[in-house]
Amino acid sequence: MNKFWISCALLMASTIGFSKNNEKVSKEIQQAQQAAPIQVTKDASIRVWENGSFKEVVKGTNGFTCLVLKTPQGRFEPSCLNSQAMAFVFHTYEYHTKMRYQGVPEEIILKNLKKMSVTAELPAPVEGAIVYMQSENNVYERNGKLSSVPPHLMFFTGKLANNGYGFDGLPDYPGVFQGYPHLSALIVKKTKN
Repeated sequence: MNKFWISCALLMASTIGFSKNNEKVSKEIQQAQQAAPIQVTKDASIRVWENGSFKEVVKGTNGFTCLVLKTPQGRFEPSCLNSQAMAFVFHTYEYHTKMRYQGVPEEIILKNLKKMSVTAELPAPVEGAIVYMQSENNVYERNGKLSSVPPHLMFFTGKLANNGYGFDGLPDYPGVFQGYPHLSALIVKKTKN
C-alpha cells in the first residue's frame, strides 16, 4: 500500500514540474512572437533558452526563427532572425547568452568572440542577415547597464570600420550597431503605425 502512495506522490510531483515547464515555454513562445509582425511570426520556428542553449520547440515553415535574448543581468530582446541571420548572427547571440548566464564579464566575452571570428570558429558573414526586434519591451544590457530600446530591425554585415556607413551618429539617419568585434548592423527604428 505504501508503494502505491509513493508512486502517486512521485507522479504528482513530476506532473507539477512538467506543467510549470510548459507554462515557462508557453510564456517564452509568446514573448518571442512580440519580435515581428504576425506575417513573420505565425509560421516561424521558435526556440527557447534551456540548459545553456536555444532549443527548438516549434518547427516553422517560413525560414524565420524567433527567440528571446535574455540574461540574468536583465537583457530582454524578443528577436526573429531570417535564415541568413540564423546562419551568421545566431551563433554569436547563443554564445553571448550562454556566457552571460555563466557570469562571464562582457569584456571577456567580446575578446573571445573576436578570437573565435579570426580562427573561423564563428560562421562567416552572410548577405541579407535581418533580425526583427520590434517588441515594445526591449531592454538591452551591456556591461551591467540596462537601457530601453525602441522597436527596430537590424541588418547585419561583417565588421565595418567606425563610420563605415558614412552617417554613423547623424540625426535622422538609421543607427549603427558596433557592439560586437566581428559584426556591424544598420538599425532601422520602427515608425509608429
